[in-house]
Amino acid sequence: MKNTDNKFKIPEVLFFTIAFVWLFIIIIQFFKFHNINLDIIIYIFEISGNFSLIKFSKLLINYIFSTILAAGIVLGAYYIGTIIIKTIKIETKTFLEKFNFSMGLGIGGIITLTFFMGITGLLYNPIFYLLWLTMAALGGKKIYIDFKNNKVNLKNNVKGIPVKITLVLLVLLIIFNYIMSFTPEIFYDSLVYHLGAPKLYKLNHKIIATPFDHHAHYPLNMSMLYLFGIMLKGAVVAKLMNFCIGLLSVVNIYYFCKTHFKSAAAGLYGGLAFYSIPILMLKFWVTNSDVGLTYFAGLSLFALINGISDKSKPNKDKWIILSGVFGGLILGTKYTGVFFIPGLLAILLLFAFKNIGKWSVVVLLLFSPWLVRNFISTGNPVYPFLSGVIKPKSAFKIKAEGKGGYKKGFFNNPFSGGKGIKDAKNYILFPWEVSIKGGGGKPYQSIGYYMIGAVFIGIIPLILLMKLGDKKIFSALFIFLLISYLSWSLFAKSLRYYAPAFSALVVLTGYIINKIKRKNNFMGTILWIGFVILIMGNILYALQVAHYTYRPLSLITGAISREEFLSKSRNGYPSPSYSAYKYINQETPSNAKILLFGEAKTLYINRNFIKGAAKSATPIIEFLRQTKTSQEFYEFLQKKEVTHILVNIKEALRTASYGTLYFKKDDFKILNEFWESHVKKIFQDGGLYIYKFIPKDTTGEAPENTVQKTFELYHLRKIKKLIKQKNFNEAETNLNELLEILPGYDYGYYLKSVVYYYQQKFSLAEKSIKKAITLNSKKDYVTLLNQINKQQLSGRNP
Repeated sequence: MKNTDNKFKIPEVLFFTIAFVWLFIIIIQFFKFHNINLDIIIYIFEISGNFSLIKFSKLLINYIFSTILAAGIVLGAYYIGTIIIKTIKIETKTFLEKFNFSMGLGIGGIITLTFFMGITGLLYNPIFYLLWLTMAALGGKKIYIDFKNNKVNLKNNVKGIPVKITLVLLVLLIIFNYIMSFTPEIFYDSLVYHLGAPKLYKLNHKIIATPFDHHAHYPLNMSMLYLFGIMLKGAVVAKLMNFCIGLLSVVNIYYFCKTHFKSAAAGLYGGLAFYSIPILMLKFWVTNSDVGLTYFAGLSLFALINGISDKSKPNKDKWIILSGVFGGLILGTKYTGVFFIPGLLAILLLFAFKNIGKWSVVVLLLFSPWLVRNFISTGNPVYPFLSGVIKPKSAFKIKAEGKGGYKKGFFNNPFSGGKGIKDAKNYILFPWEVSIKGGGGKPYQSIGYYMIGAVFIGIIPLILLMKLGDKKIFSALFIFLLISYLSWSLFAKSLRYYAPAFSALVVLTGYIINKIKRKNNFMGTILWIGFVILIMGNILYALQVAHYTYRPLSLITGAISREEFLSKSRNGYPSPSYSAYKYINQETPSNAKILLFGEAKTLYINRNFIKGAAKSATPIIEFLRQTKTSQEFYEFLQKKEVTHILVNIKEALRTASYGTLYFKKDDFKILNEFWESHVKKIFQDGGLYIYKFIPKDTTGEAPENTVQKTFELYHLRKIKKLIKQKNFNEAETNLNELLEILPGYDYGYYLKSVVYYYQQKFSLAEKSIKKAITLNSKKDYVTLLNQINKQQLSGRNP
């Protein structure tokens, strides 16, 4: 690479003047929107609750054991990856390069292996224990020999105070994120499908179709990695694997800078920039697909750059094929990975046009297992997307008709109306808005979706004033960033969906800081201080989220029990069913099968289950519509081996806006008869209920139908809000729809009478209240009737 480390496009004095003024503006503007509480440094180490050394010692043993299990998986990945590297005979220039890509290939190998074990019904603990032992032993031996033969010396790469401080900050962050891996999983998507789906697969010993939950039909590469951890021990190993993927992403960034920029310092700067991005820090603490997607995208991009830079044609082709392998893993990790394929294709088009066909075939080949699985299950290879174009197969027997039913929002063409950036002004301003305001006031208030920090906007624009090195490398990085930005922006405005491009952003950040320091160490160090200030802004912001969401040290030490933590609703963890799950796990037989209503967060249930989810079909409604009588419904549930139902009213109400309560009149007719004769309540905790299905209720004391109660409450909330807003016409329409489904609902007629009363339609009000009294002669109803009669006699306004 041509040495341009001491060259700027403008005079040095002018460059540093512009750089310092720009960075000063960015720092001032960022902290103007983000009031960072420095006391958080103290608060984060607080322990509240009842600390017990004995309890903590037991937990510590568990943490160590879980870490050993996760380490064994990583060792196995390294062994598998080295075998693949050796088999394809790709020439790696350094041990770091071999290690980096071996780990990526090995992780992909474990994902693929676990997927096929799941498909073939081999999800049994003894098989995974044996597999883990073999992998850990072979991987441990292999990595020991390789490290011994290559004599990795890190001391030579850490010179100078700024580099050492950068390394210390990075290590401290790694330790913190490692500790956070032991907090209980509360992330909604994790509980629903990132870990919820693997838990269901484990309970059934195979990967099964989930017709009432579309989430489990997404590409689930990362969930396959988590499944391996769950088969060994549980969610904690899965969380540690996510932590490891984040750490391997840092290794990937360090490798690229060390190899292509000839600078370990640039790799450390870039690694710290990556590891402190708040939207990623949050993702390092929970199981998700975004961290894995970012990892595979970085590997695919860097392998492709290796390919277009390699002068040996055989090796060049192999690197490009390797990029295609990781490209396939991108798509197999998350559908939104498709936003980043055009950027990679654009690089190929410009620098390796002849390899586009081979690269594309490899990508599709690695992605194909998920396409085939979905096609067999649903008839739509990319289910649930494009379901408005490719209709799911009838074997699903879904009959989700009804006002507000999930079809309206579920069977959409995702490319027909993206929510991305729509005009040129927003294209230009979005990077500024999301960097400076992200995580602050509306609409950038959620760290999980928007907070990126101001590091990139503070540093990367300076590259416009620099003379770059290898034009091919920088062209590839810029093409990937630009095309990916355009592709992403058409359909998604949530910045977390742009995370796979962060690897390119951070290597450029590391390059710029390192180059400036080489040009003028003193001035470059001052710029580095500004970089660290912005990094600390990111870190302190994320620490606040960790403190207020988790109280991590209290949880990790056992001062706050996990049971207490998981039983209470909190931000990001709404209306949990944990206490009900605890009862089910302890008090129901091992062969119990639970039908869930209003709940989709299923990680903590240890019995087989059937569930729906937001934007998906509702199982109990679908089952009702396949029967005609209450007895048929009971027999239908027996055939499905369903023994209990769990009702979470609060969660059902929270998610009802997604169209999950699409009941009809006939549904409740069957359900109410069934409830009176075949249902026995065995548990209640607030809005949580568990019922056991019985052959025949002989006591004559049927429990309240809380499924219907949920439906009533949801509609009543809407109607009362409309009445309060004096939107009487809309309230009347909603009441008519409610009473069409529940013709015997006396309170509905009462509210309808209230609506007519306010509209001075007293004859209609009288008719409605008399209907309510006929159904249930309540004192309030009679009082309203008397008031209506008085108004009719006096002719006065109400």
